[in-house]
Amino acid sequence: KPGGEGKKKKEDADPDGELLAKTEDPMGDATKFVNLLAEHAGGLLQTQTLSMDVFMRKGRLLKALAALKRAAKIAPSDPLLHRSVVRFLLKVADSRAAAPAPVVQVLDSELAASAEWGLPGLSGPPADYNKKWIAQHASGSVKHAAAAAEALSLLSGGKDADAAVDLILKESVAGPKLIELTAIYHWVKASGCSAAKLAVFVEKARAHWPLATAFQ
Repeated sequence: KPGGEGKKKKEDADPDGELLAKTEDPMGDATKFVNLLAEHAGGLLQTQTLSMDVFMRKGRLLKALAALKRAAKIAPSDPLLHRSVVRFLLKVADSRAAAPAPVVQVLDSELAASAEWGLPGLSGPPADYNKKWIAQHASGSVKHAAAAAEALSLLSGGKDADAAVDLILKESVAGPKLIELTAIYHWVKASGCSAAKLAVFVEKARAHWPLATAFQ
C-alpha cells in the first residue's frame, strides 16, 4: 500500500523443526505429509517413493502398491525407484503370512500383471528381479550400480557387501553430481565392505573431485 510498510513476513514459530520432531504420532503426521505431497506434487517420483516408504511402514501394502504403480509411470528405470521396488517385494514376502487373504490376492494379481504397468518380473523372487535389473541398467551408470548394490546387500542381509560394492567400482564416478556421489560414498562406507574396497572408491572419487573434502 502507498505509504505503508507493506505486508510483514510471518515468523516461523518452529524454525529448527524441534516441535515437528516431537510429534506423538510420527506415522500419522507422515501420512498427512505424503497425502499433501500427492495432491500438489504427485508427478514427482520422490513423492511416490516416499509414499511407498510411509505406507510400507504402516503395513498398508495396497496403498504402497498404488504408489508403486504411479511411480512406474513416471520413471520405471530410475535407481531411486529400484530401491523402493526391492524393499516393497521384501515387505510383501515378509507380510504374506499375516496379511488378510483378499490383500494377498490383490497383491499377487497386480504383481503378476506388473509388465502391463511398466515393471515386468515382479511376481518372481526379489533376487531374480534384481539380477535382471542389474543386467539391464547397472552398467554404464554409477547411480544405477549403487541402487543395484544396495538392493543386493539388502537381499543378502548385508552378507555380500564386497560383491555389492564391486558393482559400483566397475563404473566411472564422472556422471553424478558431488552430492549424489557423496551419498554413494556414505553407503559404501556403511555397507560393511572391506577397507580395500572402500579405499578404491575413495581414490576414484578424490581423483574426480580433488577439491572435495567429503571423501575421508
